[in-house]
Amino acid sequence: MWFSAALLGPFLLDPICHSQPYLGRRGAVFIAALFSLASAIGGSLATSWQGFLIARIFLGIGIGAKASIVPIWESEILPPYKR
Repeated sequence: MWFSAALLGPFLLDPICHSQPYLGRRGAVFIAALFSLASAIGGSLATSWQGFLIARIFLGIGIGAKASIVPIWESEILPPYKR
């Protein structure tokens, strides 16, 4: 999970994050949350270790994407006196 978070998450959702007229950072966080939701559902329904591994890879993608997007987005929306 942590390898896919470091290697896949930021690189897969970075183009979505920079498509400002369409989704922007809010949409990228939503897509990352969908990856996390899909991995929770997929992990609970997995019947083999291969299915569980795929679910954990999806969870890593969601964690890595959120870890790279949320701090920047949070610094943009905070009031100036809290920055």
